[in-house]
Amino acid sequence: MKKALVISIIFVLLTSCSKEDHFFLQSDGADMPLTVAGNTSSRIFILFLHGGPGNGAFVWREHFQKLEKKFAMVYWDQRAAGSAQGNAQPASMTVQAMVRDTHKVVTLINHLYDHPTIYLMGHSWGGLLGTAYLIQYPAEAKGWIEVDGAHNKVQSADLSKKWVMDYAMAEIEKGVDTQFWKEALHWYDQSNGPLTYSSKHYTTYLPAAHAYFYKSDYSYYGLSDFLFGSPNGFDILLNGKFSDQQLEQEIVSTDLTPFMAKITIPSLICWGRHDGAIPYQMAQDAYDALGTAESLKTIVHFEESAHSPMIEENQLFCSTVIDFVERVERQTH
Repeated sequence: MKKALVISIIFVLLTSCSKEDHFFLQSDGADMPLTVAGNTSSRIFILFLHGGPGNGAFVWREHFQKLEKKFAMVYWDQRAAGSAQGNAQPASMTVQAMVRDTHKVVTLINHLYDHPTIYLMGHSWGGLLGTAYLIQYPAEAKGWIEVDGAHNKVQSADLSKKWVMDYAMAEIEKGVDTQFWKEALHWYDQSNGPLTYSSKHYTTYLPAAHAYFYKSDYSYYGLSDFLFGSPNGFDILLNGKFSDQQLEQEIVSTDLTPFMAKITIPSLICWGRHDGAIPYQMAQDAYDALGTAESLKTIVHFEESAHSPMIEENQLFCSTVIDFVERVERQTH
């Protein structure tokens, strides 16, 4: 017998001075932690769909503090991601299973908070997940925010490959690490088929080309995140590897653009101009594919950012999201 929705409430803080609620969602072998934090009285909830796919949501919270002052933020570690627990089987690691999980999270939020206004925000892999969800459930959110998302992994991989090869040729011309970059160009010339997460493209050449951060002083995780991170810790490493291995073949062959006309809700497309992992041209790809009316969709390029503008241009990113949500709310009231 299928269990439609099983919820385990670990502890919920409901006092007037509390700003956080914590609970687990149990679904198909996965125990997934959620935290709702911020201004719940606004009745506007932003569900953050993290990247990876095994990345986890909670390490991103520090970058959304300005959003928490205005709205409620929902941080959810997806199955086999971040600090998720349970026993998610390899067969359960599919895009469709993740879409079902997302629907359960939305259902849970609606149940616990009496149907608030929900916006989805998906970063990287979360952009693919959010797009896939909205194609199937186009009326379940009021607005969509895609941040350097993987809605069309086929085209973005081709652009990412070109990005790294252009970088390699520029370095060789400058005489910088010439042997390394010549070997990289040879590897790309010899590689056939999709670029999986376990390939050198992702494990070696993108990081070496500084494809994820425009400014060298930024990073996703510091040592303290692994040693003292709560609730993540070393779970990031274990879950992330498992998720990548199970999902990579499906992800790298996914192109959702033929179906995105079904998404007609107001949409904000945020992209780092210097993103080498999912290059900026994919912002226009998303814009053109969405069925949202021209007056209700917007592209914002972040000129000092690569793959994660919420880190590199945090103030501008948060103000852009706030302006978008407030504009949508004004237009619909």
